[in-house]
Amino acid sequence: MGHRILLFLFFVSFGFSGWAQLPLNQRVTIAFADEPLEQALYRLLDETRAPLFFSNAILPQKTIRAAFRNKSLREVLAGLLAGTDLEVRQVQEDLVIVRKVPPLIPPPTYTISGYIEDYESGETLVSASLLVANRQQGVSSNDYGFFSASVTEGPVTLVASYLGYSTLSTQLNLRQDTFIRLRLRPDLTLLTEVIITANDSLRSNTRDDLFGFNLSAYDLPRFGGERDLQRSLQLNPGVQTGTDGVGGIFVRGGDAGHNLVLIDGVPVYNINHAAGLLSIFNNSALKSVRLIKGGFPARYGGRLASVIDVRTRDGNRQRLAGEGEIGLLSARATLEGPLDSARGAFLVSGRWSVINAFLEPYVRRYKASRGETGASRFSFYDFHAKLNYDLGPRDRLLFSFYQGGDVFRNFGSRQDSAYLLLNNGGIFQSNYSEQYDENSQWGNRVGALRWNHIVNPQLFANLTVAYSQLDVDLTYENHDTLAVLLPRNTISSHWHLNRYRSGIGEIGLKADLDWIPTEGWTHHFGGALMHHTFRPGALEFRDLSGGESGSPPWVNRQINAASATAYWETEQRLSGGVWMLNYGLHAAAWQVERQMYSSLQPRFAAAWHPAQRWTWRGSLSRMTQFVHLLTSSNLALPTDIWVPSTKEIRPENAWQVTLGGEWANLQGWQFSWEAYYKWMNNLVTYAEGSSFLNDWEQSTTTGSGKARGIDFSLGRMSKANQWQISYSLAWAERRFPLVNLGNPYPFKYDRRHDLKVLAKQNIGNRLSLQATWLFSTGLAFSLPIEAYTVQFPGIPPVVVLDYGGKNQFRLPQYHRLDLGLTWVIPSQNRWEHQLYLGLYNAYNRQNPLYYQLRSTFDLVEGQVRERKALEKVNLLPRLPAINYLLRF
Repeated sequence: MGHRILLFLFFVSFGFSGWAQLPLNQRVTIAFADEPLEQALYRLLDETRAPLFFSNAILPQKTIRAAFRNKSLREVLAGLLAGTDLEVRQVQEDLVIVRKVPPLIPPPTYTISGYIEDYESGETLVSASLLVANRQQGVSSNDYGFFSASVTEGPVTLVASYLGYSTLSTQLNLRQDTFIRLRLRPDLTLLTEVIITANDSLRSNTRDDLFGFNLSAYDLPRFGGERDLQRSLQLNPGVQTGTDGVGGIFVRGGDAGHNLVLIDGVPVYNINHAAGLLSIFNNSALKSVRLIKGGFPARYGGRLASVIDVRTRDGNRQRLAGEGEIGLLSARATLEGPLDSARGAFLVSGRWSVINAFLEPYVRRYKASRGETGASRFSFYDFHAKLNYDLGPRDRLLFSFYQGGDVFRNFGSRQDSAYLLLNNGGIFQSNYSEQYDENSQWGNRVGALRWNHIVNPQLFANLTVAYSQLDVDLTYENHDTLAVLLPRNTISSHWHLNRYRSGIGEIGLKADLDWIPTEGWTHHFGGALMHHTFRPGALEFRDLSGGESGSPPWVNRQINAASATAYWETEQRLSGGVWMLNYGLHAAAWQVERQMYSSLQPRFAAAWHPAQRWTWRGSLSRMTQFVHLLTSSNLALPTDIWVPSTKEIRPENAWQVTLGGEWANLQGWQFSWEAYYKWMNNLVTYAEGSSFLNDWEQSTTTGSGKARGIDFSLGRMSKANQWQISYSLAWAERRFPLVNLGNPYPFKYDRRHDLKVLAKQNIGNRLSLQATWLFSTGLAFSLPIEAYTVQFPGIPPVVVLDYGGKNQFRLPQYHRLDLGLTWVIPSQNRWEHQLYLGLYNAYNRQNPLYYQLRSTFDLVEGQVRERKALEKVNLLPRLPAINYLLRF
């Protein structure tokens, strides 16, 4: 009985539900003969008894002449209301005639585009932030200061910001596509010693939220009073260097040659002066620097470890300006100004060393103490030039040029005399003299001619003709004479001249386009065709005393290669900026000596902003490298050579995955962390016992490597002070078949712990104090653990050293404190004076550069005994610094 009741209720419910749909579905037969619409509707009600409601006031004047036979009520009403602005809606069980709601027409969208510039100089600002405040949209300027934002019609408020500048807010009533230049005024109270965070306030709206850091070029850390970009980069977690900066930059287990260093988009192959103590970058010519350690955007390719994208200044479009600075290491000067009534600008900047004024007298005294005459001389220089000119509102030409180099000369002579009493009572007398002259010079040339073209407000194009060249030239001349005076006069003389040259160059064409079709989407795409020339080693030797001359058959080989690259990269904002995605593909092809290699390199990165101050991010990227740096010293010496991938040497490649997060608050506190894991294959290095003097292609071995770790950074920035703590926990290893018997071994820069502390305190507007403290695990190196004497028939015994496992020892822990004081001297005119006093290695820590095995000889019981001992070789003690800057 209960089941029947439930079944009955079900059918009753279903019946009522069906009845609710019945009125519009019931069949109707009716005819109208020239009846007003109102009368027709009433007659339809009488015929059907349908629950139809309407207001006479909305009915138009319309005459109905129609006949409907066995049609649904829906069809009849549609016929009666045809051609009117009325429609039938069902409200529960009732039918209501209402006016049609016109479709919502979205307001038109227009594009705001333009440049973000420095108010005083007209210099474009890279990666500046632009917020459309009342639309909650945000974009950033590209590498040329250009921005584009698609915004709906109506009043808009634009807020532009850039670190070191006052925020600019401006309002527009948007009625059409609009081009605008936003000019920000510098705020000197906001300039910091080194900026290691993305330089915008809307972190969720710029690409720097996914990749890397932007560094301000205003006031970089100093070495010997010299502002230096490379030392700024070394303060970032995950970036390693040798003792006192020697050797260059090593990022997350990579080699020095695994860093893609760009000057205005063109690769540069040597960034070191004096083996890495200083970099080639003149601070006066720098606009911005971007460091990427993981999650590489698809637009970059060709290296495994990092990207260092350096952009130089364009020049002052408003007035003639300049500056000069002199210190104990170098002097520099810069001049810039407008061209053709501010349609363009120029900038020239030069730097040259003055250290030789101290070096040469010191070496002369040192050699004199050893009974020699002669000296050592060292100098370096850098020259930057930049021209830019507006061909029109949409077109701009830019030409940039850099040339720099090092020159080293070591020369001298010595004499010695020997007297021996022979067994027959005679006397043996000889005089020995030696003259030597060593000359080394190496340097870069980099040039770029670029055409910027705004195709339309949403599409920006850049075409570049690029040139880069590195040349190394080493010469060693030796002349020694042995004169035997007694018992009879004989003279033996040898005069040798050796010369080593190497180099790498490239020239080609690049195209890069930025397309912003709509809000939340940005596409980057382009490609390049390049021709490469390699001279891995050209060795020439001559015996000027009449002996042999010539070169090994392999050293004069020049290798030509060609490369082609193409990329597509998409940046996407989802859920109002809660999610940011960057994904793309980098394709590359390499052709050398009838050998072709190709590579597809996927890139993906994502950032999630669950809350206003929290960011989580991750990335996956593959990188391929077709050029390789072979080094036998790890000291960034000019004997390091660049070689190409050939039939014998395959391209290097790496996968890297990262996961990290960031937190920041309104008080300036910021905390970030990022974990990474990197797999590297086909790594290239010298086989044990080989050097640049051997046939490089037959002296190399390829292997693999791994690197993993986690980087932390905690800091706070404000107008009054800035401090930052960076820490890295890392592991890095290598494995090569012809090194360490094929067993894995620690990479030289496998530093388990790396801690960096930076502090700056502003005292008023004119005085600031800076301090930097560094601590890290010692570098890995090898030492002999045993010695064996091997006897071969017919020759004296040979001592063989056994080094055991490679890199199983560690240098002592490295730590150093640097102090500095900057005083802006008051002035009553437009001239600005600045004085810097500094102390490098303030507590005179003796950090060894390396250990050498030294032999000493003692006379024990009438016999000469050899004693071997390890001796530390230190580099830099406590060094004072004083610099004076004049700017107008």
